[in-house]
Amino acid sequence: MITLIVVLLVGGILLLVMENFIPGFMLGTLGLISILAGIFVTYFEYGFTFGTVMLGVILVLTLALLAVSMRNFQQTATGKLLTNTSNVGSDSSYAVNQGLLGRSGVALTQLRPAGSAIINGKKVDVVTQGDLISANEPVEVIQVEGMRVVVRKVEDDTKYRPR
Repeated sequence: MITLIVVLLVGGILLLVMENFIPGFMLGTLGLISILAGIFVTYFEYGFTFGTVMLGVILVLTLALLAVSMRNFQQTATGKLLTNTSNVGSDSSYAVNQGLLGRSGVALTQLRPAGSAIINGKKVDVVTQGDLISANEPVEVIQVEGMRVVVRKVEDDTKYRPR
């Protein structure tokens, strides 16, 4: 009878380990059922005290397996499907926008208050502080907040000189 208990408990743990590498829920469900059956047979065959000790051992092993599984979850097939691994902070346009403060350019579209402008030789999505700026008007970057580039119309045409 002890071999049946060992087979159920170890087999259940192995099925739970295999669940990490083969996507789906069937192996995990079978592993859980196998572990619960092993614990039930232990209680039935050896009594309450030994069954409780076995339950504690299985609980500790299952929690350790869960901790290892969660640590390696992103490398599994299911983890790659469920997690976002893109690196938002490395966006090149975000870094480029940081160097636009104080630069001048030309409104590519009508800014009412959002639109596009050519600044530093590149097309940039910009907004105004509520002003309406016509296309082909000179603008200057007055604020950069992440991807948000705020511009204003350059009043003095002699001041306009793209850099």
